[in-house]
Amino acid sequence: MGKSSILLLLGSIIWACSGSSYAQEKKFCGTTEAVAQALKDYPELAESRRQVEESRQAFMANHSGSTEAAAVIYTIPVVFHIVHKYGPENITDAQVHDAMAILNRDFRKKNADTSAIATQHFKDIAADCEIEFKLAKKDPNGNCTNGIDRIVSNETYIGDDDSKLNYWTGSKYLNIWVVNNISSGAAGYSYLPGSAPSGKDGIIILYDYVGSIGSGSVSRSRSLGHEVGHYLDLLHTWGGSNSPGVACGNDFVNDTPTTKGWTSCTLTNTDVCNSGTPENVQNYMEYSYCTNMFTDDQKNVMRSVFGVSQFRYVLASSGNAAFTGIDGNGPALCSPVADFSSSTKLACANDPVTFNDISWRGAPASWAWSFQGGAPSASTTSSPVVTYAAPGIYSVTMVATNGVGFDSEIKTGYITIFSSVASYTTAPYLEGFEGSTIPTDWTVFNESGVTWAQTSSAKYAGTKCIMINNMSNTSGAVDEIVTPSYDLTKMPGPIISFKLAYAQKSSTTDDILEVFASDDCGKTWDSRFSKTGSLLATIAAPQSSAFYPTSTTTQWRNEYVNVSPFINSTNVRLKFKFTSDRGNNIFIDNININAYLSVKNEDAGILDLSLFPNPAKQAATVRFIAEKQGVASIVVVDMLGRKVANVFDGKIYSGEQEYKIDTSELSKGVYFVNVNFDNVIISKPLMIAE
Repeated sequence: MGKSSILLLLGSIIWACSGSSYAQEKKFCGTTEAVAQALKDYPELAESRRQVEESRQAFMANHSGSTEAAAVIYTIPVVFHIVHKYGPENITDAQVHDAMAILNRDFRKKNADTSAIATQHFKDIAADCEIEFKLAKKDPNGNCTNGIDRIVSNETYIGDDDSKLNYWTGSKYLNIWVVNNISSGAAGYSYLPGSAPSGKDGIIILYDYVGSIGSGSVSRSRSLGHEVGHYLDLLHTWGGSNSPGVACGNDFVNDTPTTKGWTSCTLTNTDVCNSGTPENVQNYMEYSYCTNMFTDDQKNVMRSVFGVSQFRYVLASSGNAAFTGIDGNGPALCSPVADFSSSTKLACANDPVTFNDISWRGAPASWAWSFQGGAPSASTTSSPVVTYAAPGIYSVTMVATNGVGFDSEIKTGYITIFSSVASYTTAPYLEGFEGSTIPTDWTVFNESGVTWAQTSSAKYAGTKCIMINNMSNTSGAVDEIVTPSYDLTKMPGPIISFKLAYAQKSSTTDDILEVFASDDCGKTWDSRFSKTGSLLATIAAPQSSAFYPTSTTTQWRNEYVNVSPFINSTNVRLKFKFTSDRGNNIFIDNININAYLSVKNEDAGILDLSLFPNPAKQAATVRFIAEKQGVASIVVVDMLGRKVANVFDGKIYSGEQEYKIDTSELSKGVYFVNVNFDNVIISKPLMIAE
């Protein structure tokens, strides 16, 4: 490949970033876009890429088409950085080891499914790449490691270059970051040699695309090998785009035929681009999900990068094998890094809570637990079961020990125990946060330095509300506030509402507010409300500066929480959960629970009370049958019980009654029509629509 081909390759990669559809589409691999964006943002990287391509050209001139065994097997030290928040993305050591075994099997052509390669031609050029992988035994400072680094961070929910935490020197280690989500929509991406921004070289991949066990699967287990192919300078077989099936393309590897690329396992009539020339559907750099081979020339391309100074040159050297401990002289066992999780962090008094050791780096041989307020108060097992008799917030301590050393983990305020008896049994209930602090029977769960807090800088009513200063928040941060408990069986027909004020920071920020309900002290939560981005915003235009609402009529909105599945529950809590996308501030005020039905219609001497239309816009009608003559009044009240309209006041006779309600002056929301007949009141909710 000449210099013109090198420039063509660079141009094709840069071109791939010119569109904007990638961020909205699910892609198997995001390498093409990541490399293109890096070359755009850091033009100096183009020179690095040229060096790699020129080295490839020289190497391939001497090795293209060669099927001879290589003089040396290259072994790459690997570190997995598991970025997690104690969710399924915190994959086990066993899943990592399984992924490593698959890499070594596939790169050494020890995979049994080579027998399924579709044509004899491709069977003949299926390569043992003579490249192997080992988990590092020493970290960059020479300390003991098992090659698996665990990092607790909200970045797991973002998954971009800023999520590449605790970077180990890229010239000495293959860094692999495992995350819960990748913001671009890809399953993973890598950087080609010489194209990575400083401190970002390596692979980032979703947790369920790692290995074939645990959260992984056999069908996705080759994804990591695909990204390693990119890391070692292979393109997709159809070339420098991420649009398989669109146009015939060239990956600049001599023995991989020109192809459009495949997104399904089609093994017959594959000569789409050149009649009579089948395409390599089963190549690891395809999207066909039946991949099982690299070609001889792909092997040569990957091996060529170890001859390029400053990129992958040191990586597989004997000196680096000693530095990273993969030469067989690294430590056999490391001391543990203590950590633990639990079956729940919220529970009712006397409910069992199971704690689990999830220490890492070195397997513990013994444990010493301490449970503040718990029974038992101490344990030496790996997974103790504890109960708490009294409501409160309690700390947990664990010491993990093995033959090399020990480590301790103290989690302050880790377990919250609620009473199984409801705090409130009657409606209406209103919380406007007007006290000196957030009420003590509300519980704030802080995932970051910024969380729900009381403020006097904004309010819907009174002088205060609660807010999150989201302008100073961490992207991906999750912050929650949990209400006290309510016996909804004592509040027939409950309607729950709250006042909301929020502005987007830009049209692309997608902060999320969710409301959940639980009737088992928070062990399980049911989603009852969710809004994000522009749907969450209470003002139309995004505001780049810090938002503080100034108008109660145009910048606050009434929101409703449907709790109908819980109307027979005696101990219901609500949880307000905010997930930050580094957008703007959010405010909540006047959280209100009201009940709309106090007595049965027939007990009041009224039959068939109805409202229509409901929802209403300009007007509604209330209709009922009076069983007797009497005195009646009909009024409309808001959620706080304040009268907003008089409908009727006077004497009525037995028989059908019908009265018009002028709703044209009422703002959107829920109201109640109260009918007082001979001093017995019945109510019906009335929704006013825009």
